Amino acid sequence: MIDAAITHVSDTALWVAACRATEAERVDAVFHDPFAEGVIPYFSNEEVASLARALSAIPSFRYWILDFDNAGKRRMPRGWARKFQAAPFLFSMDNWFEFFKQTGWRPRKMITSAEESERVNRPCPFPFPWGLIMRALPEIRRKVLTVSGAVLLEKNATPPAPPYRASGGP
Repeated sequence: MIDAAITHVSDTALWVAACRATEAERVDAVFHDPFAEGVIPYFSNEEVASLARALSAIPSFRYWILDFDNAGKRRMPRGWARKFQAAPFLFSMDNWFEFFKQTGWRPRKMITSAEESERVNRPCPFPFPWGLIMRALPEIRRKVLTVSGAVLLEKNATPPAPPYRASGGP
C-alpha cells in the first residue's frame, strides 16, 4: 500500500511504472510489459535515480526503452517554457548516459532523432544560422544530431554505483 499522497504527475507516473514492473515480475502475470512510460523528463533527478535502481533490482526487468536528451543542462526556449509551465521538465543531467550507467543501466541500442528523421525522409530543419554552421563544421553537426532520440538500455551485470549526486555530475 502506498502511504504517501499523490501530489504531482510524477507521483502517478512513478507509481504506474512500478506497478507495471511488479506485474511483469509475477509468475501469473496478466501482461509482460517491462517498459516504463515516457515520463522521465517530469521526474526530479533523485526520482529518476530511485526508479532506475528499483527497476534494476527486479530480476526479470532486463531492458528499458527511453527517450533521451543528452544535450546537457540547457535553457528551454521561451515559447516552450510557457507551454510546459503546468508540467515542467525536472530531469536534467550534464551526461545522460553516465547518469544511467551509475544507476545500473548501459545503452544497448540507440536511435537518434536525426537518424530516424532522415530514414523517413523528413530531415530536421535548422533555423538560420544553424543550418550553415552545421554544413561548415561537421564536428558540430555530429554533436547536434546525436543529442536526442530513443535508447534501449540493458541492465548492467554489476550492481549500480553509489547514489548519483543531484548536482548532475558524478
